[in-house]
Amino acid sequence: TARGPEPEQMGLAPCCTQALCGLALRHQSHLQQIRLEFHRLSEENTLLKNDLGRVRQELEAAESTHDAQRKEIEVLKKDKEKACSEMEVLNRQNQNYKDQLSQLNVRVLQLGQEASTHQAQNEEHRVTIQMLTQSLEEVVCSGQQQ
Repeated sequence: TARGPEPEQMGLAPCCTQALCGLALRHQSHLQQIRLEFHRLSEENTLLKNDLGRVRQELEAAESTHDAQRKEIEVLKKDKEKACSEMEVLNRQNQNYKDQLSQLNVRVLQLGQEASTHQAQNEEHRVTIQMLTQSLEEVVCSGQQQ
């Protein structure tokens, strides 16, 4: 390395020269430490930039997933509302059918009672007809005998 003029040539005393050399060595050592720290910080900065990029990608992916899930939830909510509405309609229809079935059962019982009454009346009429027929035959027979 090219050096400047020797300190003695510049008219400096040996103690000053020694002090300046010590100071220069300390500055040189300090400069080396600063360079090492700068290099370490540069590497750390590069790693942090890489981490930041990775975290940003993960965030974008998470946001995309979140948006998709939010949309899916909205669709599911609409489906649930529709299903609940349809279930209410079906429950009303079911109740209506139960009411109609109950009315039909009452009507079947009424018709069964009426049929039983008619059957009893028919039996009475049959017996009456049979008796009248027998009486008529007796009258006809007695009329023929006379």
